Amino acid sequence: MIQTFSDGYLLSTKSTSYAIFIAENGKAVSAYYGPKIPAQLPSLLASCPSNVGPVAPGSFCSEERQACEFSLPLRGDYHIPSIILETEDSSVFDFRFQKGEIRVPNALCDLPTPHGASEELVLTFVCQFLGIVMELHYLVFEESDVIARNVVIRNHTEKELHIQKAMSYQLAFANHDDILLSNYGSWAHEAIREEIPLPHARVSFGSINGWTSNRHNSFFAVKEKSTSKTDGNIYGFHLLWSGNYEISIERDSFDMLRIQGGIDSTLFDKALKKGESFETPWGILAYSAKGEQGLSLLFQHFVKEHILPPLAREKTQPIVYNNFDATGFTFDENKIHSLMDKASDLGIETFVLDDGWFEGRKDDRHALGDWIEDKKRLPHGLKGLADYSASRGMSFGIWMEPEMVCEDSHLYQEHPDWIVRDPSLTPYQAHGEWTLDLRKKEVQDDVIATIERVLSVSNATFLKWDCNRALSDAPLTTKNGSFYYDYIVGLYRVLGHIRKNHPNLWMEACASGGNRFDLGVLSYFTSCWLSDDTDFYERSLIQSSLSLGYPISAFSNHVTLHRSNIMHRYGTLDSRYDVAFFGLLGYELDFDKLTTQEYQTIKEQIRDYKQQRHLIKDGDFYLIEAFDPSNDSTFEVTNGKEAVVSKLIRLINPTPAERRLRLKGLEEGALYSYRNRQERPTEEGKENEALLSEIDEGEAYGASFLSIGVPLAKQWNADSATGKEAYLSDFSGRLYFLKKKE
Repeated sequence: MIQTFSDGYLLSTKSTSYAIFIAENGKAVSAYYGPKIPAQLPSLLASCPSNVGPVAPGSFCSEERQACEFSLPLRGDYHIPSIILETEDSSVFDFRFQKGEIRVPNALCDLPTPHGASEELVLTFVCQFLGIVMELHYLVFEESDVIARNVVIRNHTEKELHIQKAMSYQLAFANHDDILLSNYGSWAHEAIREEIPLPHARVSFGSINGWTSNRHNSFFAVKEKSTSKTDGNIYGFHLLWSGNYEISIERDSFDMLRIQGGIDSTLFDKALKKGESFETPWGILAYSAKGEQGLSLLFQHFVKEHILPPLAREKTQPIVYNNFDATGFTFDENKIHSLMDKASDLGIETFVLDDGWFEGRKDDRHALGDWIEDKKRLPHGLKGLADYSASRGMSFGIWMEPEMVCEDSHLYQEHPDWIVRDPSLTPYQAHGEWTLDLRKKEVQDDVIATIERVLSVSNATFLKWDCNRALSDAPLTTKNGSFYYDYIVGLYRVLGHIRKNHPNLWMEACASGGNRFDLGVLSYFTSCWLSDDTDFYERSLIQSSLSLGYPISAFSNHVTLHRSNIMHRYGTLDSRYDVAFFGLLGYELDFDKLTTQEYQTIKEQIRDYKQQRHLIKDGDFYLIEAFDPSNDSTFEVTNGKEAVVSKLIRLINPTPAERRLRLKGLEEGALYSYRNRQERPTEEGKENEALLSEIDEGEAYGASFLSIGVPLAKQWNADSATGKEAYLSDFSGRLYFLKKKE
């Protein structure tokens, strides 16, 4: 709901309110963002003394002390600006409020827009004498407790206007011992949670390598020092964008925080001629008084309801098998048929053929970009494989890397001008690849046509879209200073076409592990590959960190080899499954190398997942405890009537503490039955049915789970003697299934 007052606006969701005052100097001021209030009150507006900086003629207010919704340089606001503009005559601009409008929400022309907003507020500001207009747009998602914001700049002058910086959002409020909660990482070590007390300084992070990057995810939060997992004030921020971005948090001498985020301004220069406009991506803001878990639930619901394609909300994604770890680039039709036979028998629902299926593709340095099926390897082609997969009761999926090209390819030989490069330099390669210049419409059209042809030939219902290198060698000049922005806009055009033409196509985004995992990507893709690291412990940390800002229904999780190909650490099939369960399940290993018992274990895992996977799509995820700093981690997903819980342990202890099942999201007065999934904590290479794990089962009221917890079998240690203990090893765990009794 959006309310209009004589001095501003109040945007209210189910549980929160966001108040904007229009100050006497014509600026929009952040007055309040927090628990829901019924009306906007003058007392919410902080005092604005004039003795700390320049003031406008006739004004009594210094912008230096205003909690502005946008900041401009060179007019007395000495915080980091959110908007920087330039014409041939000036870099000084002063926008004053002109009007406000409440309207039915409109989608952006070239960028993804969250769907299902209840109302939109547009505040229009005009730069006097210059004819330049700036609009602040606010979307209200009432039931999801989320506000979205972006900026539109319109040039009505005769002169060319250069936009050198345009942040999607800026929010200012008083600091209360606030802490920045973000994550950083690298390939195979993504999403490392980090908490930093905010100093009296500017703290910034982002990406300049062409995508949102695994170095920092564009999601972050700011919370009060006293905020716990379940209580206290916390603000969360997302960006509906997949390219270069920057986040800045400034704590000034008066203990005010200014938080802004948007497209990275490094070398950015977007030129607008008369009549042209520029739209920034949507920034996403949320507030919770219920701590980290409250914020997590808000974003889970928001992303599922307003970001993900309808397919991901309405249908259940199939369990997939990917052949790459089993075959690499070396396979033939018989090998794929053999894997398909076993995948079908195990209960796999979609077989995804990975890299190596097209002519000349013997490694990652050849043939990328041609996408012509290799009839020597696959005499019956992709259609033959799809038909064989269908005969085994499975659908068929295909791997592509549409944005890249190898030098050794027909595509590059025919169109050397299609790659991203500065004409004065030899472009760098990464993974033997160059990047196609998706700014160019002819390149976009060729990529679209190629994908359409492959999907048609293969009858694929699943597309794994890979992207294995960051951008480099962008031809940036003053006339081409928006290259990175224009590239992502081109990518969105391609993705929008594919999504519109194939609304029932499952699409998995993959960018060299956990790069380009953001809300922009999830506006088109149904899931995202979080990391190439599938080690039990490392993967649990990644999923824990990202669950604060994303639903687990967007996580693509695969059970892989016993010994991690990244960490070289051994883990059982069951321990890997205990982590992979909390997302969209897949398998990526060589079935032909499994023992009889391992084969049966996978069959049982898939059976159990099918019975409970509706909770992944429709339930609420709770991170009860995480490995860091604890030695244990507990994941829970529940709809209140059913629950699946994964209790994981990092290192065993010779004097272990009592094990209890403490949960969230259940009904206090309801009676629940519970039982664990039996696992095989065997030593590597051994099959020993006698080591089948303990059984923990019984009945307990929700109040017990929600308070002191329900006791579980004692963990085995040196003085155990009954034979009923839980035999846990390093990096292992248990899954528990709960069901409400009627």
